Amino acid sequence: MASTVAGAENLLPIRYDPDPESLYTQLVTGGPKLGVKVWLVNPDGSSRFTGQGTIPDGNRPSTGSAKCDAYLWMKQRYLDTGLCDGGYGAYYIDQFWLKNPRATVLNHHCLTNHDYFISQKAFFFDLHVWGDEPPIDDPQQKPGTDVETLKELLLSAYEQGGKDRMIHIGGFVPWANKYTSHVGGKHEPVATEWEYGKVISAYNGYMDADAVDDGAMANASFFRHFPLKPEYPQRWTTRQELIDRKLLTADGQVNVDGRQFLIFYVGDYDCAAWLYQWIPLIWDDPNRGKVPMMWAIGPHLARRAPMAMDYLRRTATAGDYFFASDNGAGYCEPGMLQEPREISGLPSGLDAWQNHCEAFYRQWGLTVTGFIIYAHGPVLNDKGYTCYAAFSPNGIVPQFGPATRLAGNMPVLRHDHDVQEDDPVAAAEHVLRRIEERTKAGLPPFHWFRNILKTPTWYLRTNEEIIKRNPKVELLDAPAFFELYRIYLHTHPELAAGKP
Repeated sequence: MASTVAGAENLLPIRYDPDPESLYTQLVTGGPKLGVKVWLVNPDGSSRFTGQGTIPDGNRPSTGSAKCDAYLWMKQRYLDTGLCDGGYGAYYIDQFWLKNPRATVLNHHCLTNHDYFISQKAFFFDLHVWGDEPPIDDPQQKPGTDVETLKELLLSAYEQGGKDRMIHIGGFVPWANKYTSHVGGKHEPVATEWEYGKVISAYNGYMDADAVDDGAMANASFFRHFPLKPEYPQRWTTRQELIDRKLLTADGQVNVDGRQFLIFYVGDYDCAAWLYQWIPLIWDDPNRGKVPMMWAIGPHLARRAPMAMDYLRRTATAGDYFFASDNGAGYCEPGMLQEPREISGLPSGLDAWQNHCEAFYRQWGLTVTGFIIYAHGPVLNDKGYTCYAAFSPNGIVPQFGPATRLAGNMPVLRHDHDVQEDDPVAAAEHVLRRIEERTKAGLPPFHWFRNILKTPTWYLRTNEEIIKRNPKVELLDAPAFFELYRIYLHTHPELAAGKP
């Protein structure tokens, strides 16, 4: 709440605390004696929000939850009036983290992340997304009050800024502290992540997913001013180059010759905080560039970490290629953008998503979306495929749906396995075992595997172990892999039509 007000009214958020050593005492009652422009508590420190009677400064009946009453007060005063920018939201844990500050890494209170969203006049919230249980931090609340409050906030944000340009929401479900089975709730953390994605996507929201344990980030309100180039182009391959590499025959057929083609999804970089924390540790690995790597980095991360995005492009080797991580220029559930829209009942959000992604893909030279998480939302329909083909014409990798498909001229390859073994030998065995299973199932010789926070050395050693066991498996760069796969689908119409 304080961070919302700070952005909307250009104020400093200071916690009320009469202790002689507190910041409040040093700056408000003493020192420069800063004037208090907005009180979120009464002047004696007692709560303005009680969960009883009517919500302060209006005549709306209380929800029965002091927490939700506070958010609805914020909505009426700041979101509904346009003082907040509805195009930016922030889902960060409230002061509840102090009950167990080491439930995860200490800096995951993410207070340092607030600065960027304050600078964008975002609305902040911390609400449960399930309607079948009361939240752990408000156990007396009527079940569903939190999520109904969240829907009201999101609808107001949609009306004030999210109709045409999507709603950029930083933060993530605080699953280590509340709301999940990890701390006594009904629902698993991943299921809660997916439900959260479903709810915000119904209102044109997407995550910049500052997830536990690596979600903390500092000074993004400063970094956002880093000067970027208008465009960072990347080359695609040509048929002649594929022929010269003996991957394609002169008559346009994929030169399989017993080979199995492989690509690794080098993830997960779908939030600026993970990029900010991990890239300095992973990118400068001395073995980067020795094998092709398909870096899954969401282009929307340029808003909070532009200096990192620019550095990657300036220092990339010929073996480094970039594509969009889940699910494009932000982590939404794209099926929830399609009509009819469960939860919100709003008109289609596909045009807003297309316009949003096209601008980012154009700037960063992207033509492939390396992973699409459907989670709890529907799969893409024909309009959804058409939307993605407009900005991701060289390929998408959805979580569910047909194993193979050609949507117009856009190749579609279903997500397969995550490979997270730290030991390259075990990882290679996993990959080869799955390739064998896919081959027996009659699937084409194109194989995609997702990996999270692995180093270039891991990819090099894993690939060496794969080749040692089966030299017919060939790790390709992204342009060669997806272009060959497209050609293969064109020459195998039964696969292009959508194999179950």
